[in-house]
Amino acid sequence: MAMHICFFSPEYPLWNTGGIGSFIQTLGIALVKKGCRVTVILFGDVTKEEEINDQGVHVIRLAKPKIKYLRFLPNMIRLRKKLKEVHQIHPIDVLETPEIGQAFIPCKTDYLKVIRMHGGHHYFANSESRDVNKWKSWQEKRSFKNADYLIGVSNFVANETKRLLSLGEKKVEIIYNPVDLDVFKQDDSIALIENQILYVGTVCEKKGVHKLIEAMYLLIDKGYDVQLKVVGRDWINPKTGKSYIEYLKSHIPEKYQLFIDFVGAVPHHEVAKWLSQSQMVVLPSFMEAMPIAWLEVLAMGKPLIASKTGPGFEVVTPNKTGLLCDPYKPRDIAEKIEFLLNDPEKAKEMGVNAQKDVFERFDIDRLMDENYRYFQDIVTKG
Repeated sequence: MAMHICFFSPEYPLWNTGGIGSFIQTLGIALVKKGCRVTVILFGDVTKEEEINDQGVHVIRLAKPKIKYLRFLPNMIRLRKKLKEVHQIHPIDVLETPEIGQAFIPCKTDYLKVIRMHGGHHYFANSESRDVNKWKSWQEKRSFKNADYLIGVSNFVANETKRLLSLGEKKVEIIYNPVDLDVFKQDDSIALIENQILYVGTVCEKKGVHKLIEAMYLLIDKGYDVQLKVVGRDWINPKTGKSYIEYLKSHIPEKYQLFIDFVGAVPHHEVAKWLSQSQMVVLPSFMEAMPIAWLEVLAMGKPLIASKTGPGFEVVTPNKTGLLCDPYKPRDIAEKIEFLLNDPEKAKEMGVNAQKDVFERFDIDRLMDENYRYFQDIVTKG
């Protein structure tokens, strides 16, 4: 009987973009090709449950509760009921979730429970120096207590999470996020736009977009004719309901406004086009776990300026496969951009090195095989 892997996810690219959703879609389709049965369950902004076949992946989008408060109760009941239903029809071998996802799964199940650390609440609260939410903290701790196996998408996120949650010597398997080298490759039919700088990702404070815009001011004041394209979905402040993009726009002085263009969200398959036409990519996140966006840039041989925080040095070898900046210092970001603008040969050399490194460490075929073998091993062990 085919191995059945089930994912409970906060997102999926058919409806909303995000690193976790993109990863699950990529892994799910690859596992189907390996002969596995793959189910993805998530909550949606819909009044009626939906089921969709995405290239062999069975995606179930649960309806949202009618009540506005204490939604976790009907959500928990609905999720448990759906898992039981799916398991009865096609027995689940492994249920994988992000850090908080196992919190309300039954402690005793016929299937194995795996957490893949993409960066949880404690991880990002610590990196952003903000208070831990007690309710989210309780859920995350309960989730880890409930899990049978742990995977980290980088050594950094695994070690930090273990430290913050006092997991002791609990074993964590490190399996990097993959990148599809057939999709993310330079398209020479797309003309390169000189001095076009690209940011791609969710437009929110923790991604360092504000600091990148301030770096642009410094470059423009020095006479550089640069254009920043900000590609990605807007972040809406849940407390105020206000748009972060509109906040940024309202704070850009008039003399800089023509140099900064907010493109908005684009389908994931169009990201490669934006990468192809840009001279460089700058992604100064305050913290990441193992950002797929970085890997996609490196796979295309594009000069990348990423953050030295978190797994930065685990992904990028400075001055060889890319550059690392202090994401909190606009001047440092500007200096790194200026270096690439003034030394295109070095930028090209780093791009070539990056492609080789990605092929050796992050190629989707090799890492999909690694994931498949891992699931096989733990299912065999029971």
